[in-house]
Amino acid sequence: MPASPVFELLLRSGERTDEDALAQSGELPGADALAAMRRAARDHPEDPDYWFILGSALARRGEHHEAVRAFREAVRFPTGEASYRRSLGASLWQLGQFEQAREAFDATLREHPEDADAANGLALSLLRLERPAEAAAALRRVPTVTRRRADLRSNLGTALWAAGDTHAAERCFRGAIRLEPARPAFHRNLGLALLASGKAARAAACFREAQRLDPTRAATLMDLGDALFAMGRHAEAEAAYERGLALDSGAAVSRASTHAAWQAIRVERARGDLPGRAEPGLLDRAISRGFDVAHRLERFIDVLGPPGFRLAGVGVLLLILAFARVTTLVLPHYVAHHRLHDEVVRLSRMPTADDSLVLQGVLNAARRLEREPFVRSEDVRVEGTDGTRRVSFDYEVELELLPGFATRLPFRIRVEEPFLLEPEPVIL
Repeated sequence: MPASPVFELLLRSGERTDEDALAQSGELPGADALAAMRRAARDHPEDPDYWFILGSALARRGEHHEAVRAFREAVRFPTGEASYRRSLGASLWQLGQFEQAREAFDATLREHPEDADAANGLALSLLRLERPAEAAAALRRVPTVTRRRADLRSNLGTALWAAGDTHAAERCFRGAIRLEPARPAFHRNLGLALLASGKAARAAACFREAQRLDPTRAATLMDLGDALFAMGRHAEAEAAYERGLALDSGAAVSRASTHAAWQAIRVERARGDLPGRAEPGLLDRAISRGFDVAHRLERFIDVLGPPGFRLAGVGVLLLILAFARVTTLVLPHYVAHHRLHDEVVRLSRMPTADDSLVLQGVLNAARRLEREPFVRSEDVRVEGTDGTRRVSFDYEVELELLPGFATRLPFRIRVEEPFLLEPEPVIL
């Protein structure tokens, strides 16, 4: 897996979303609306707002080259607002003109040092210019109250990762999820960090949650495939890749690790080493479910107290999950064993001297209770003498409680019960 994940960066458009009705509208402006905005800008050359409104409309349509020209007209006026230059920076960033974007955001901050969106834009521009330490410093200068914004926390995580502080980056990604748990990008970013750190099972839980929140995102399915491949679950990885390509045929472009994994899977498939179905086994499903639950609960870990006590809290949670896992696997076998014992008691009282009938009844009961794979007919001893019948046998059930940890559950049946023969019928 790649050592340098491609995290999602979050950049606001720069519009005054609290004031601008255009920015809040869900509809993209059409050609007629744009023509009207252009006329208004030409007819009111002394009012920068018209140029800003036109630039915002063009930016929302993805026409950033024209948007930049309109924003540059708006910032010529000394009465211009911070949102004008910030929007110029955002469109320049979208065009990949990162040095010019950095200058626009930097100019905004010189006039408005508390502008969190400008600081965010400056940090993302610095990241693209491969200056991660400066990017992290820019985000850390944001006022503490504003710094609790989830998008700023996630972007800070990206900057810290690029600067080499991977542990702090992971904490930032988790913090973003706690602040805004319904945003798929934050779960995906944490998953990418975990996967790059070799924690594939935990990464897969993040990707599954991101995919649940946004089922239309092909990249998340490709990420999930990478994580499953790293876990050795190649058939499931293949299915995830195929689902991702069904959503977007270009989803695997520029993903070297995905190409390598998929090529290895194709070789295994050609050799016949992969199962026909991609459905995970019971153990894999249980483990995945445990990681999914742990990931969803992770944002509530803060209630466990200061960091020094959180490890204990997580330990308790894992013990609960382990107990649930063991109970789910073991309890059904004990229930079935006791039901089989009751059946053997009933059968041993059969009013017959033919022990083979009792033996067959015991084997039939084992089959009904799904003990047949464990109970061998040659191990079952049935002996009836002097009105008493003894039935005895041992069997074992092998279980894999945790990956790589198998155990055997021993069971024993010893039954001794009286029986009465039915009197022979009297034929007159």
